[in-house]
Amino acid sequence: MTTPPVIGIDFGGTSVKLAVVSGEDFLTGIERIPTQDFDNPDALIQAIVEAIGAIRREHPEIAAIGIGVPGAVNFHTGMTYNLTNVRGWTAVPLRDIISEKTGLPTVIENDANCMAYAEWKFGAARGCEHAVCLTLGTGVGGGLILNGGLFRGAECAAGEIGQMGIDRMGVPGPYGNTGALERYIGNRQIVEMAEALYAERGAEPPSPLTPESLAAAANSGDPVALELWKQVAECLGYCLMNVIYLL
Repeated sequence: MTTPPVIGIDFGGTSVKLAVVSGEDFLTGIERIPTQDFDNPDALIQAIVEAIGAIRREHPEIAAIGIGVPGAVNFHTGMTYNLTNVRGWTAVPLRDIISEKTGLPTVIENDANCMAYAEWKFGAARGCEHAVCLTLGTGVGGGLILNGGLFRGAECAAGEIGQMGIDRMGVPGPYGNTGALERYIGNRQIVEMAEALYAERGAEPPSPLTPESLAAAANSGDPVALELWKQVAECLGYCLMNVIYLL
């Protein structure tokens, strides 16, 4: 029997992405909603609901919705907390809101946990009893596969590698922690570090200044870009060393 398609929703720091998922590995109809276009959660959620409606008009056989969100989410209650990349988002029962507005069964999970589970079921970690998976983007997240299953922890917050401290005298973070990994290797922080480093070296940065253009510059031998990515790699490697020893 053919498994009916579902809608997958990924909350990113730059955009919310929606796609129709059919079977194990078939994605179609990807839509993007820029998160920074909205001043409050209600407006963003309404835009998502409207996008879901448009997808369902083309795919009336949609059977359910799955949502991946960054940061703190309670898998059991469907509550999401403090999405720092979405303005005004504190405590929002996102799962129940989407389910009520669409009439479809809805599940919600931390986005890095979703990625880790998918890699374990279908990808690079398939067949592994233990795995650590990272998401690197606007934010930095982590998902854990332990003893052949997804590990959420007591508060559904295990694996938040981006909040691990790598410098106790470092950059303050939004949750009161200091020197968190995310404050050094998140996309926005990489650009900020690049601006400062190019100015310090008296060199002209690539334009537009993005992680992608900085990667291209490094591949072309730009010494400032190479120095930047060396710093990023050292921060990530230092954190992963601790993760390896912990697990």
